[in-house]
Amino acid sequence: SIYRIVGGYIGRPFSFLLLLPLLYVTVGFSVDGQRRKRKKSFLSSQLQAFFFFLFFLFLLLFKMSHLL
Repeated sequence: SIYRIVGGYIGRPFSFLLLLPLLYVTVGFSVDGQRRKRKKSFLSSQLQAFFFFLFFLFLLLFKMSHLL
């Protein structure tokens, strides 16, 4: 029951956080499409770092939920 309370508390703002990378990607790819002249874009490396951070965060939360 404690896990349900914590999960509900974290789940609501976290579902909004799930939409943020999607928004970031759509804006990022539209900007990246305009900058197709460059071979290596600055944004793609930023996206890779951002997704790596998100993946690490989800792994951490997944392990924490198992500990609870």
